[in-house]
Amino acid sequence: MYKYCKEVTSTRYLGIIFDKNLQWNLQNLVGKLRSIMYRFFKL
Repeated sequence: MYKYCKEVTSTRYLGIIFDKNLQWNLQNLVGKLRSIMYRFFKL
């Protein structure tokens, strides 16, 4: 009846990767922002 959760070392939320210490990957976020800005200026 009960389901158990697995322990993970990192998770992804809204494109930001959080590790087990709740630190986030800034490099991934900067890459996403660059991509969005490029598409916006291309319009």
